[in-house]
Amino acid sequence: MAAAGVSWRVEVADDPASWDRLRGPVQQVYDAAEEAHPRQHLMQGRTGEFTADFVTRAVARGEALVITGCADDHPVCFDIVLTTPTTWSWWVGRFEPTAASVSPGHLLLRAGLLLAAGRGVSRIDLLLGDAEYKRRWTTGSYPTLDVMSGRRVAVAAVSTFVRCAELRRRLPRSAPTARPLPDVDRSKH
Repeated sequence: MAAAGVSWRVEVADDPASWDRLRGPVQQVYDAAEEAHPRQHLMQGRTGEFTADFVTRAVARGEALVITGCADDHPVCFDIVLTTPTTWSWWVGRFEPTAASVSPGHLLLRAGLLLAAGRGVSRIDLLLGDAEYKRRWTTGSYPTLDVMSGRRVAVAAVSTFVRCAELRRRLPRSAPTARPLPDVDRSKH
């Protein structure tokens, strides 16, 4: 960032007063990120009230903190981290798309990891997903499992779809797509 002439600062909301101060800027970053790349906006709509209450209570109990990265004193990214004395779990984070060129998410994750180490945390959990940024920061991984419920046919169909989607996602971007099969005269079979 310094090479780009941008100052970088990290703020941590780990008590109710600091969360109250950062909540508006976090909302603005979340809104901008979701507008540019809609994924799952947990601070709007039906989940917004729940998330606001959950984070507020968790911060007050010392079970969460919100790490915010500021470029030139303007908040550009945040991570909401669920905490225990030994494990911090990165729950949700976003960055403002206009700041993408300076990789604020990587800078913020680095700051969060250093903060965790300084507070004696022995385990960091980046939760589900195998995004590239997670692999860059990890020394290991652990298996997760899918739990499904429903009628056998529905569960089988969903499971098959999920497996196909996962396999497709793992293919190199340059992999050829499937070609349609030639028409077959089924009357001879």
